[in-house]
Amino acid sequence: MGIDIVTYRVRIGSFANKGHRHIFHGTDIDYRPCVNSSDIAYRALAVSLFVMMYMCYHHCLVTASHSAVSLPMPNKDNCGFQQTAMLQHRICLLQGTSIYQETEFVSSPCAISGLVANYVANIAQRLLLLSSDVELNPGPNDLDVKLDNLLQAVAASERRMFSEMKLSENRLMDEFNAIRINIASILSDVDLLKHENLKIGQDLHSLHSKQAATTDIVVSNECRVTDIESTLEVMQLDIDALHDEIGSKDDTIAALSNEIEELKRNHISNNMRVFGLKVDATNYQDQLKSIFINKVLKVANPGINWSEDDIKYVKVISSNDATKESLLIVTFRFDDDKFRVYEGRALLRTSSIRVGDDLTFKQRETLRSIHKLGKTGYFFKGKLQVKDKPIEPNDSRTFKSHTQPAVTDVLPGTEHANTPMEAQQ
Repeated sequence: MGIDIVTYRVRIGSFANKGHRHIFHGTDIDYRPCVNSSDIAYRALAVSLFVMMYMCYHHCLVTASHSAVSLPMPNKDNCGFQQTAMLQHRICLLQGTSIYQETEFVSSPCAISGLVANYVANIAQRLLLLSSDVELNPGPNDLDVKLDNLLQAVAASERRMFSEMKLSENRLMDEFNAIRINIASILSDVDLLKHENLKIGQDLHSLHSKQAATTDIVVSNECRVTDIESTLEVMQLDIDALHDEIGSKDDTIAALSNEIEELKRNHISNNMRVFGLKVDATNYQDQLKSIFINKVLKVANPGINWSEDDIKYVKVISSNDATKESLLIVTFRFDDDKFRVYEGRALLRTSSIRVGDDLTFKQRETLRSIHKLGKTGYFFKGKLQVKDKPIEPNDSRTFKSHTQPAVTDVLPGTEHANTPMEAQQ
């Protein structure tokens, strides 16, 4: 009859899916039955409706056939052909294909029954599609495999992303904890800085107070310094005046000292010092005068009749060293008598006696000072005469003679003992 055989693959459980994805099981590549327990009632209802509609279709088909046979037709062969075509068309509709046009059945009673059958077949087809998932001429279901692989990859990616997000969350939590610890440390440091700042503020306040007190003290000290400077200026004027007075008084004192020194020189102008004469300090004046006349005056100038009245006083100055001779200070009544004794110095040297003028304390100190400088001198008419000390030949020897040294006219501390006549020579 020329009817094509069509292969159907029915997937049970696709009716009323409610948006859930099918889960396939089994080893058959072309057919993977999957039953969803929630779709069993809907599938049973659809199958019942399909059976009822198919029975109605069969009843309509039988009724239409009987009606077509009972009608008067001029050409019964044509009607038979149309019945055969109608059967083929029904089979094609059941198989999901159509090999004839609907207009071919409009011109005959068979066409009316064909339209009814076509309508019923369309309804049956819709119910069949509602009751099951029909795939015409199915091939290998690679799309589901790829979809499963894609979903598995997506799930793996989701798991990986979730793991990474978890790690990131843990890392962020660690960083957050570290930041929180740092913030706590910073807050503690801030509190410490606040405490130190408060302490510094207190110290500054104390320093300001001390500075104010110091400023007051400085101001008062400046006032006192100003007063002291004024007082110092007045005192300086007084000191200058005192210096002037002291200078004038120094001049007066110097003049008085010179006058006193002159008086002392005038007082001792008739005195003569005698060295080398052995006397007893316990002797009386008469005894001392007699010894001096006999051993000094008569030896120096025997042509003069010397008497005790020519001598006013004889003073004995004993030395602390018992081996040294005593010093005699003889005061003549007239200064001419002293010069007559100086004329006989050469004769006195033979007796190891030396004579010279008496000196004041100031004159003796002056001579000692020039002796320390390696010089010698004497006073002539009250004025100091200085000269270099002569170098003796015996000074370079490593030993000194124990013989009696020669007697000289220069007495210790009496280098001025020369007479005015000898000084002029």
